[in-house]
Amino acid sequence: MKDERKIAGSLALRVAELRVSAPNGLLLLSVEALTVSPGETVVIKGPSGAGKSTLLYALAGLLPATGDICWGDTNIVHLNDRARTAFRRRHMGFVFQDHLLFEELSAEGNAALAAAYAPKAERVTLKTSANEHLTQLGLGGHATRGIASFSGGERQRVAVARALAGNPAIVLADEPTASLDRPAADRLIEDLVLLAEASGRTLIAVTHDTHFHARASRVLNVLDGVLQPEAPHG
Repeated sequence: MKDERKIAGSLALRVAELRVSAPNGLLLLSVEALTVSPGETVVIKGPSGAGKSTLLYALAGLLPATGDICWGDTNIVHLNDRARTAFRRRHMGFVFQDHLLFEELSAEGNAALAAAYAPKAERVTLKTSANEHLTQLGLGGHATRGIASFSGGERQRVAVARALAGNPAIVLADEPTASLDRPAADRLIEDLVLLAEASGRTLIAVTHDTHFHARASRVLNVLDGVLQPEAPHG
């Protein structure tokens, strides 16, 4: 699988003294320091309820937080809601556990969904990119099929194409293989890692999947809401 388009303006991540609290003041997540270089594949692991997804969503600017979450020169903690939304649209793609696809649309329609909300000048580029990624993910011959006829693994590959359609520098994935059987999960892991490596994207995934851990550049562990010191990753 090849993707010759390198990401322009790749973004390093720097996190410092990050705190995320519940509305009642309960501390949910504490990260003293974290850096991620552009193009790395990083996995976040830990027990259920430990704060893995809280960390992922904080990195996306989807949760109120204090401290620093700097993507490149932009500290998203200091942005207002509108500016954070614009930053995500320009720089981030998401892959969720439950696909979040529209049954009434084709694979192409789902993968190019962002085109429906983008400025007119960007729509053709988004649709073209969505179709290119469907092809890279082995679904090029099925782009016009209704999504209702797709298997779980195929649906998740459509979701990956949708996440990549905007050519984002950052891809965030929340338990992307949890609903898949082993062969489909392994293929999706390879798809995500190889696409990230080929284009210089930064991939950060929350997952219990040890196969995904083995393919990552680094594995981070969250325990009781605290990001633990990193251990060597072989």
